[in-house]
Amino acid sequence: MYDAYRATYGGKEGSAASGFSGGQQFFLAWGQQNAGKPTEAVLRQQVLTDVHSPDEYSASIVRNLDAWCAAFNVKPGDKLYLAPSDRVRVW
Repeated sequence: MYDAYRATYGGKEGSAASGFSGGQQFFLAWGQQNAGKPTEAVLRQQVLTDVHSPDEYSASIVRNLDAWCAAFNVKPGDKLYLAPSDRVRVW
């Protein structure tokens, strides 16, 4: 998704607004989109039919994204810091 966001701006970052860089806005929006509280029935349906994990289990995925670490200047010692060698890379 982040690559698509960057492609929208010709490989660059969107403009800053409200004190957040374009990259920070992207990740804040992503977090807000995943901040739902589904009913038990919806959660059961998702587990049975959706390839994605429920939102409550995917919140820390950003720790593995170099772009997220760069956007928020995450450093060793920060709670969500994950060393680059420990980050999951799928492709």
